[in-house]
Amino acid sequence: MQEAKTAVFDYIEVWYNRKRSPSSFKI
Repeated sequence: MQEAKTAVFDYIEVWYNRKRSPSSFKI
């Protein structure tokens, strides 16, 4: 289940980065 965990963490990282810098909306 490591792949699913990585995907979840990746999603959280993207969401966190978007929240920190809304001006940089690149994914």
